[in-house]
Amino acid sequence: MTPNQLLVLLLLIPLFSFSQGATHKMTLLDGKLELTIPNQLSTMSDEDFHQHFREGASKPRFLLTDSTFEVTFAAIPTTVSLKDDDMASFALFQYQDVRKQHPNTEFPPHAHGTLMVNGKKIGYLKFIPHSPSRTGFTSSFYVLVDGKVLVLSLICPQTMQKTWEPIADKIIQTLRIK
Repeated sequence: MTPNQLLVLLLLIPLFSFSQGATHKMTLLDGKLELTIPNQLSTMSDEDFHQHFREGASKPRFLLTDSTFEVTFAAIPTTVSLKDDDMASFALFQYQDVRKQHPNTEFPPHAHGTLMVNGKKIGYLKFIPHSPSRTGFTSSFYVLVDGKVLVLSLICPQTMQKTWEPIADKIIQTLRIK
């Protein structure tokens, strides 16, 4: 096996293991939302959070990470009220806001929009910020729970985007809102 073939195999292991059942179900918001998460992600402790994030940052109530602390998946409740019909406009607004606030940000094709998951309209935004404080791939999904936007966001180094972007998409496909 050549070194390039080995590298491709190692990068695909998280994707294969997710699709082969190495997952666990997680519920959020007092059981109102359910997701299937790959076993590579587990809850980040408060101690680990304070070691790996800047001082003064507040830890989301739901924050998962991989064993290297390079990949994070968070659920962040907001106070933003929306209706399903407004989700496309909301995703577009988020895209325009990131473009305006961070002009060096890179957006992949189909960087924003909506998709249907189990009968629910979900907004999404994918981008790679290029700033002195942060580079990496972000895949954010906007979900309505009780009429309020919940942001589900996976962040990983840009070098891991090809591995983790499809995993983030797969996690969202398992979304169930009760």
